[in-house]
Amino acid sequence: MKKYLSLLPALAALCLVMACEPAARGGVAFHLQNAGAEPMRQVVLHVRGRSYAVGDIAAGASASVTLHPRGESHIELAQPGRPRLVVDCYMESGYTGSIHASATTERIVTVDAKVLFAAY
Repeated sequence: MKKYLSLLPALAALCLVMACEPAARGGVAFHLQNAGAEPMRQVVLHVRGRSYAVGDIAAGASASVTLHPRGESHIELAQPGRPRLVVDCYMESGYTGSIHASATTERIVTVDAKVLFAAY
């Protein structure tokens, strides 16, 4: 019995960590529009500690993903055979809101970020 009681603090700490997980607070909605004339192929979004496979985005089409960074972060957009594109924004674990970006296969065209810490 004493052996199991000694596990209680660890179990309580684990529950606290899980309760503070950003996924429970909604994250940041990211909307990416392909503003170029050619499709964006095999798009992967990278934030601190996580990656999100988006797939192909046809010319003129868009895709949406909810992001949950694990610390201070911006967004990097990766496509095979092309340099990563940096979306100029700032978010952290626990932030909420939305970021809208338009891009071509070569560059980020526009960014509109409305993010804030979820406690506010």
